[in-house]
Amino acid sequence: MLFKKPAPPASKKSLTSILDFHLNRYARAYTINRHMMTVLLGMALLVSADNYFFKDKEGTSGNDHIAVIKLTGEISATNKSGSASQFAKSFDKAVSNAHTKAVLIVANSGGGSPVMSEGINAVIRDHLAKREQLAKSGTDKEKALANIKVYVSVEDLCASACLASIASADVITAHKNSLVGSIGVRMDSFGIDGLLAKLGVERQVLTSGTNKDLLDPYRTMSEDEKAFIKRELMDPLHRNFIDLMKEARGNKLDVSNPQLFTGMVWSGTEAKKIGLVDAVQTTNQLEKELMAKYGVDDIQVVQKEGFSVMNMLKSAISDGIAMSTERVLAKEIAQFK
Repeated sequence: MLFKKPAPPASKKSLTSILDFHLNRYARAYTINRHMMTVLLGMALLVSADNYFFKDKEGTSGNDHIAVIKLTGEISATNKSGSASQFAKSFDKAVSNAHTKAVLIVANSGGGSPVMSEGINAVIRDHLAKREQLAKSGTDKEKALANIKVYVSVEDLCASACLASIASADVITAHKNSLVGSIGVRMDSFGIDGLLAKLGVERQVLTSGTNKDLLDPYRTMSEDEKAFIKRELMDPLHRNFIDLMKEARGNKLDVSNPQLFTGMVWSGTEAKKIGLVDAVQTTNQLEKELMAKYGVDDIQVVQKEGFSVMNMLKSAISDGIAMSTERVLAKEIAQFK
């Protein structure tokens, strides 16, 4: 024909259709990759079985070493590097290994739970008591394990519950610029009742006990209530902390220092002067000193997370899909500009 009807201009694809198309592609790819993950996981299980059945088990293999346990972050039940239960597992694993010559706790924590610190300190104290008993009446093997001493290297900070946790160690060292101390008890709350009043919000609370809402942030505590909390809750905890430090550090502590139990924090250099630490040196210096003292050339971190093939594959696939999606979307969205 002479006059041919022009073809309608190609309509641009909608963003929704583009997303659907590519997400379907990646969904199929992910399904395929799941089968690959199953195969690789099976291979990993075979390797693990080989390691378990045909190689020496933990406690009888490896080289003589210094076992390192890291005590980092908040001292709390929810922090794997700061919970009493996890610390106990790592510590028992270290001292039950025939190749462990000493335990080194690397501490870096601003404090946390008094209960968790009590648990961690008890693990160390129990080891010291058992060590003393085995040295007197144990077998030769038990006496060798009884020689395992506990060292601590404070890095940036070891305050409050952290200090209570490691106080019973045989030797405590700190960097000269470390912060050490804070032997005290702190309890925080908020009083936002004034703000609620300005907003015209009236809060109604029913309790079956006079002190049930004692720490309620929506009301202001009276002076009598504050005094009660300090006398009945905080002071006993503070006394327990002081008693723990005196028992653990003994005559090393300069109890004549009026600031010692006030919650004050000192540098590593000053902490040595008042007996909170035994020596000032870096973690690396202490590691080298211990390796030379015990004739070993190996440092082993006890609580390393185990290798997981599944987690590695999932992470790799997720990252791959995210990166590919980002590139495709960037290219497709550019067509809308």
